[in-house]
Amino acid sequence: MLSVITSLFYTITSSKWKRRITSLILFLFFVSWWRMKTIFEFPNPTGKYSVGIISYWLKDLKRKEAHALNDNVFRELLIQIWYPSDKEKNNSNYPYNLKELSFMKDSMQKNYFYYFPRFLFDYFLSEIYTHAIPNLKLSKSQEKYPILIFSHGYASLSSFNSTQLEELASHGYVVVGVNHTYDCHVTIFPDGRIIPLSDDWKKGEIQYLSKEIDTWINDVTFVLDELEKINKNDPKNIFTRKLNFDQIGIFGHSMGGATATQVCRIDNRIKAGINMDGPLFGKNPTKVFSKPFMFLLAQNTLEKLNKPLDKKELDYRKMSQEEGLLLKKLYQEYIQKLFCKMKKDSYCIVLKGAGHFTFSDMPFIKKISLFLKHFDFEIGTIDPYRAINITNEYILSFFNKYLKKEKNPLFDGNRKYPEMQNLHGRKI
Repeated sequence: MLSVITSLFYTITSSKWKRRITSLILFLFFVSWWRMKTIFEFPNPTGKYSVGIISYWLKDLKRKEAHALNDNVFRELLIQIWYPSDKEKNNSNYPYNLKELSFMKDSMQKNYFYYFPRFLFDYFLSEIYTHAIPNLKLSKSQEKYPILIFSHGYASLSSFNSTQLEELASHGYVVVGVNHTYDCHVTIFPDGRIIPLSDDWKKGEIQYLSKEIDTWINDVTFVLDELEKINKNDPKNIFTRKLNFDQIGIFGHSMGGATATQVCRIDNRIKAGINMDGPLFGKNPTKVFSKPFMFLLAQNTLEKLNKPLDKKELDYRKMSQEEGLLLKKLYQEYIQKLFCKMKKDSYCIVLKGAGHFTFSDMPFIKKISLFLKHFDFEIGTIDPYRAINITNEYILSFFNKYLKKEKNPLFDGNRKYPEMQNLHGRKI
């Protein structure tokens, strides 16, 4: 096959510019072959509801924006809400984050995609679709719906966890994704303003995130305040008197997991929480609290932190070797100390074969093409579909048990998934 293509190449090209054109055609041919699929959809949500999605633009008039050059700028957030709908299930063809991804900062692209060409990155993602449908009516099957707050990882977006958020909404939860302006991948406000990821972390990632965690905590508590207003009188006429403030949970990934832990500790509106592979930033990180809580950790992250971070990663993160050891302490030692002081309704579980970004949509993005398998996304070795099935079932079962008070075999001694390993000795 290769010899035929080579012969064809030299036969039809007689000048330098023709060789360039032919090279481009051949390159696009192989890219198309590597891609394998023209359309990729995330796994179908397993709940009985279709999933609606809508955004709200919020402004906190009690907080100034610390990242803004102008002292008179208030903190603004763009939140997304996934929710259950009665509309007959179908494929929504709702595009996956392409607009936001097109604003990826060069530094972040180099870190996560190792100089993967921008136009190819857009090409591979241009036909990925989710199952959420914008602006549907809320289902009328329940008088009120439980609320779940989601906080994304640093430099990410709530919608980068669409597989998890759609699944929860399909089972009757109103899932509120809080996008932390200046610390998320990008914020595109309805008035056209584009707020990219701040460069402040380059002064030192650990110091920056240790300070910024307070901003994230305040973001979540502000959003909870705004949800109370929306519940009284929703300007979009979807959630008025439909939100159950007696059933509120929180979960988050990475930095968002740290945020979920802290908000659980300080806000009585939150009844239960989950930290997905997040170190414990913030004040009094090992101070115990008495709410149901689950740490869901990645095996690869634990193994990675068992040895010193290499120089390449330390240089990128603007961290010293001592700060690398501090990161290990924030993740391993602090989680162990906190968990061991917590009561019976707490869990610390490791997913074998998982990497840090297994708890996101990244495994599926890598799976859309054979070409992408050559890039490291920190997703581990576990099959993406197996990983999301396990993760979704544990998250859903946890909140069903502690918010809806439903009995659940998964948290009553059922060893359904051998990949899930109890850490620090306590059984599920």
